[in-house]
Amino acid sequence: MIATEALSAALDACRQRGFAAIPGAASSPAELESAMSTLGALMFTPGERPLHGHNYVFEVTNRGRRDVPRSVFHSDTSYVARPPSWTALAAVQIPARGGETVFVNQFDALEAAPADLRDALHGVEFLHVASRVANPDAAGEGCWHPVLRRHPELDRVALYVSARERLVAARRHGQRLPDAEAQALIETAHAQACDGAARERHAWRDGDLLLTDNRSTLHAADHSAVQGTRTLHRVMVQGEAPVAAW
Repeated sequence: MIATEALSAALDACRQRGFAAIPGAASSPAELESAMSTLGALMFTPGERPLHGHNYVFEVTNRGRRDVPRSVFHSDTSYVARPPSWTALAAVQIPARGGETVFVNQFDALEAAPADLRDALHGVEFLHVASRVANPDAAGEGCWHPVLRRHPELDRVALYVSARERLVAARRHGQRLPDAEAQALIETAHAQACDGAARERHAWRDGDLLLTDNRSTLHAADHSAVQGTRTLHRVMVQGEAPVAAW
């Protein structure tokens, strides 16, 4: 079971750092759904398939795969009008080695950005579209979101991007930018988001529950040295429509 006090403390830490772990809190899919539903309405990635018997649990696993899974820095399900605020990942089976989850804090990435990049991103939105989902047609046509996003609970501003392949166009104050200019701006902003702040790692242990604040953090799985099966259960809480910082 996930204790209310432990979840509250982890959320406080998560708001500041972008992620937080609760040791020994991983639980059944139903218990995970129940605990996360106390934070808001649950949501599921359109175009994906939930775990059998559940509406909001997605299984993340390398079980049965011959190829090495490919993971890139992203914010979960960013291509919908109200992307998730919180993601919970619960350990189900942890490999003997490797499989860490890696984070980059987007408050820090923005603060470290050159002044000319921050100026160039003022008033800019990127178009986020679905990638690598089982049924792309169900995922919709994507959504425009501000690159400079104000966090609703902290009144701080973070970079808001996602996987590079999801970012396909840019507009400034509602006017779509020429493709070459848009792609150059997307490349620069994405590089700053991924490399503009220190990377932190969570090394998984049996029983871990890991929380991520998708509004201010990018994350990726490191599959480069995994030995064994890595299976996690994911549940997401629906957030607000991203609010621009200008």
